[in-house]
Amino acid sequence: MKPSPSRIRLALVIAVLLGTALPAAAGPKRQMVRDVIQCTRMQQRFILARDLGFETGLNSSIDADAIPDELKQQILEAYLQVADEVFSWDKVESKYEQLYGRHYTENELKTVLELCQDSRYQMVLSKDLEMLPGGLKIGEEFAPELQVKLLEAMTRLMKSWRQ
Repeated sequence: MKPSPSRIRLALVIAVLLGTALPAAAGPKRQMVRDVIQCTRMQQRFILARDLGFETGLNSSIDADAIPDELKQQILEAYLQVADEVFSWDKVESKYEQLYGRHYTENELKTVLELCQDSRYQMVLSKDLEMLPGGLKIGEEFAPELQVKLLEAMTRLMKSWRQ
């Protein structure tokens, strides 16, 4: 039985849709995405942001001063164990590959890979990683006031929705 032209068109439409739904799945581009993720130290940045983000949240919570340092350390250790189990790089790496695949063209990936060969670019990446903890500490300074004002704003919003 010979396939009808409408079935052929349907198969082509499905193929095109599948091809655009998985942009990072193409061979050479996928390898370039992986190379860019590696050279930009995305894994290291992900883990630092994940872990320092939690620590910053803990240190800037409203009752942070009431938590003994030893307990804070135990909380952080428990978080790290759970985070490594639930939210590890192994579990998110493919999602980052898809994200990069959607946002970078092949030419842009090539440009980033060229930048990765430049020692000045590597120095910038290193400095950014060094400064990340300090940047989060700056956020901790503003967190108490931000939390109070945010709570006030949310309370006003909830009251207006009830009326």
